[in-house]
Amino acid sequence: MKKVLVFSCTVQGLKKLSPIVKKLASVDGILLKLVVCGRLEVEYCKAEGIAYHRVDEYSSLTRMADWDTDLAIDALQYLLDQETPDLLLTIDSGGFMESMFHYCKKRNILALALQHAPLAHRLREAPAEAGCYLYWGNYFAKQLHLLLQVPMDNIVVTGSAQFDQTILQQTDRAELAQMAGLDIDKKWFVFCGQCPKDIPLQYDPRIAVRKAGAELQKYPDIQFVYKPHPGEMPDALQELESEIPNLHLVRNVDTVTLLHQAAAVMTFYSTVAIDAALLGKPILLFNRQDLMHTVMPLYDMGAALCCTSEQQIQEEVCNLVTFDVPKEIHQMVIQELNGGSKGQAIEKIVHECLIRL
Repeated sequence: MKKVLVFSCTVQGLKKLSPIVKKLASVDGILLKLVVCGRLEVEYCKAEGIAYHRVDEYSSLTRMADWDTDLAIDALQYLLDQETPDLLLTIDSGGFMESMFHYCKKRNILALALQHAPLAHRLREAPAEAGCYLYWGNYFAKQLHLLLQVPMDNIVVTGSAQFDQTILQQTDRAELAQMAGLDIDKKWFVFCGQCPKDIPLQYDPRIAVRKAGAELQKYPDIQFVYKPHPGEMPDALQELESEIPNLHLVRNVDTVTLLHQAAAVMTFYSTVAIDAALLGKPILLFNRQDLMHTVMPLYDMGAALCCTSEQQIQEEVCNLVTFDVPKEIHQMVIQELNGGSKGQAIEKIVHECLIRL
């Protein structure tokens, strides 16, 4: 039996790992153990019917928080020492995981790291020492190689199982309109919010929402839809609703489902923009100048508009109304950001695990 240890430290990472876990668990000759950190991961595993262990089971430390770095390091090192797995599969999440990749290297245990986010989220001084990085697309593989000096031999482009789900998901416009109270006869311009503390802008991000709403009032065939980030506070959302008369707040629908039926998408430096680009949607990004290229290349590729200052917002929202993404650019986006995958990512990732066991 080959031992595979899968470790997750956030529910967002677990959602990327879970389809791989389910597939690997069905392979004969593999003993798989999933170890998770927090309460949300436990709830997700129970809902998905995934067998799991809590990190506390393997640590002598007392948990200081739901997500505790010291406890996770202690538990992982214990597991690696006691069980000596043939493979550690985890998310390329930076931070303390880089210490674990270094530890794996010392113990001669192969660590495979799935890409978690655009590369700018993980730039740091720590060396990138996983045995192999399984990355979404060609663009991100090149960035990892150029910015963190990871050898190209240590990077495999697999696509993302999560992005595959985005591309293949089927949605019903009439059902969505009824569920969210949207006007089925109008074009839905969807603004995906983000937690204000996470947005490195030089102005209040709500200004972008206000100015977008003001510009879109000029177009009676457009419905301005706002999908809030889970981190946005209810009071702030109520304030936006009261200030922007044409804003339609949607809370109770899945973001990707909404993106499928959107006529255009506005967002910040989020992977939501990649989801929208993979669907071929016209996009307007609100980014700082220094993030326009490093976070994601959509603007450079011609797949998105971008404004880097408060003064540009109204003009670029107006441009979004007539913006379209040519088919050849859409195909380039799928190749560069999802390795050309349209449903093959899980098989590719599992294959890379199996050939190394």
